[in-house]
Amino acid sequence: MSKTVNKKEITKKHIYISFKFLYTVIGGSMLQLLEKRKVNNLDSYYQEFLESSLFIDSFSFSENQLDLTTILKGLDNQDILVLKEELKNILEDILYPSKIHGKYHSEKVLFWAYIVSKDNHLDEVDRRILLDAAKYHDIGRTNDKDDCVHGLTSASKVLAYLDDFIYEEEENRNLLCAIIELHSLDDSKSSSIFQKYSLKNKDRFDILWKLLKDIDALDRIRYDLGYLDELSFNPKYLRTATSVFYIKASYELCTYYKVKYKV
Repeated sequence: MSKTVNKKEITKKHIYISFKFLYTVIGGSMLQLLEKRKVNNLDSYYQEFLESSLFIDSFSFSENQLDLTTILKGLDNQDILVLKEELKNILEDILYPSKIHGKYHSEKVLFWAYIVSKDNHLDEVDRRILLDAAKYHDIGRTNDKDDCVHGLTSASKVLAYLDDFIYEEEENRNLLCAIIELHSLDDSKSSSIFQKYSLKNKDRFDILWKLLKDIDALDRIRYDLGYLDELSFNPKYLRTATSVFYIKASYELCTYYKVKYKV
């Protein structure tokens, strides 16, 4: 069952708690929520949020979806430290210089990469691969359109910027490049990409490319907040069982970025 979201149903207490929690716990470069805003200024920020045209009154969420506060409360102190470090270490100079597919998109996709890596119990190596793919999957872009070539271009560049020891192993290098190339292609190309990179473990490949596509797709909600209608979010883009629970939280995160950074 789905529930239509109406701004009148969003309580002041809920918004206050959500943003206060994010401000207190996260901080840092990615969720710079309420940056330069004191916690005691939340009332005015809430009013700005509520009166903005960013609410999509017809947007529907299933009742079992998680909000952003709930997801963040599930992170322990070590998770927060790791996230901050990952966000701080994004190589911004190599990102595509765009408000749509640049720094802000990479930050949000990285956040979701960390969340789904925990939910899917990825080991340290596969989590590292997914986090790097999340950061740099769009570095080959030359435009903000629906471009099926940029994945290949990104894959051809990415290893030059990574020095993690896991990439000393050829299989890990190939896996990273494979999922980055596939992220901009139709799912039907997965078998040919698997063969192209001479990968050995199909199950491992399948979970990583599906997760990367899902976390990239979750951030398509930003299009529903004012960008490129033809790329708008559609739940059918999601391929894994856990990803569907994050639609509401992604909406909240994208709404924050829209208000704060005008993206």
